[in-house]
Amino acid sequence: MKVILGIVTVIVMGLVFPNNVEAIRDYKNKDYDEAVDEIISEFESFRDELTEREEDTLRIFENNINKASSAADPHLNYLLKVTGGHLESLPVGLTPEEILKVSTIKTENRTIEELFRRETGRIKEGLFLYSSLSSTDFFMPESTFYTQDNPNLLSEDRIRYLRDNLKYGVSSDFLTGSPVGDEPQATGFLKYRIKIPPNTHLVHLNDAMDYLVINKGTGMEVKSIRVATEKGKQIIIVEAELVSKENVDSRITEISRNINEGVIATTENTKFKDIFKLDLTGRGASLIAEQATDMVNKFIELIPKNLLNQGLEFINEKQGKIIFVDRLLGYVDEAIPAGISLPEKHSEVNRINKSAGRYNITKRMIVINGHASGSAGKEMDSERLSHEFGHVIDNMKGLSSSSKVELISSTAEFQDIYNEEKNNINEYAGTNKEEFFAEAFRFFYSGLESNKNLLKEQAPRTYEFIKKL
Repeated sequence: MKVILGIVTVIVMGLVFPNNVEAIRDYKNKDYDEAVDEIISEFESFRDELTEREEDTLRIFENNINKASSAADPHLNYLLKVTGGHLESLPVGLTPEEILKVSTIKTENRTIEELFRRETGRIKEGLFLYSSLSSTDFFMPESTFYTQDNPNLLSEDRIRYLRDNLKYGVSSDFLTGSPVGDEPQATGFLKYRIKIPPNTHLVHLNDAMDYLVINKGTGMEVKSIRVATEKGKQIIIVEAELVSKENVDSRITEISRNINEGVIATTENTKFKDIFKLDLTGRGASLIAEQATDMVNKFIELIPKNLLNQGLEFINEKQGKIIFVDRLLGYVDEAIPAGISLPEKHSEVNRINKSAGRYNITKRMIVINGHASGSAGKEMDSERLSHEFGHVIDNMKGLSSSSKVELISSTAEFQDIYNEEKNNINEYAGTNKEEFFAEAFRFFYSGLESNKNLLKEQAPRTYEFIKKL
């Protein structure tokens, strides 16, 4: 009888207190005032420890949550997004005003970083945090997610695309959310419900509100995506879970490895085992990883094998790489020329930030900004990579020519062709000889007969020049 009672007791205890089940609190459907008061009470010790300077920093941060930001008037989170969390890549500035602005933002960043080390900010039990993200987090206009006929109706294709590809990402900035579901962001059609595990360190933003901040450099895994209706407009609900950055980085590394294995299989050259690299730091990292895979697969099909091998060998000679990022290129070290002065770097950063792709001739690096295409609401395509690879071939053929020039496009022969046909392809091609060559290369190897025929008809001498490479 004792044995039976013991078994029953174990079973009942197992039902009431199951093993390995985390207590995750969800305040959304509870009494609002009581829920807010509970969060404020939980972080009372954290608030008591704050210095006046730290309170001022949090106040500034909170005021900037819904403030429009730009390169001309940036706030901390804006700069964390566009630099991928790498504030050290910011030019220090040339004027006293610029120097002070950068220094102030870096100080704000360090102050908030320090707050995440406080034991009083560590939650013992997990909770759900609600936050709104706008399409700017993925650098895609909100309008591209909705149908043309009805601005309140989401595109089924877009929803399918997100469900298939939005799997994981990284918060390069500090993400603010509300446990009670009253998101602090004024706009955002992407509503995130984030599972925060126990023992996570959070920052309480305001002693009168429930707003909590997730640390930057944190991984996020998407569990599901569904559609809901809010005030007559369809929105996207993303169920996500906080994970380590290392978890996300390992998945990105695996995709890089798969890309390189495909390149090796096509080129039959094992030297290229690390030539392609994904350096992703944003919440839409999995979207860029998927697009980069498709881009490279199509690219290596379109470029003739011998030319592909030659170009990649040329890059590899200087330990160069082809890198995909999801941030502005001016803040990517591989995109910046070597050995430039501070004033030159400041100017170069501003110029490069406008680029969707860049070939760094001094380092033999191609860097592609996966987010740049979002301004048109499109995904990346292989032609952007073909254009940058055209710069590689221009450089390679120039150095291997009889005249040993840096670029084949700077030879007298090509200068003559450029002068005659520079306005015959498109406006961008007429920028200079280098861009004309790269655009002609892109048209020739786009895989579209219409592009190739246009080049042949409108710029026949250029067509023949590219054909002979």
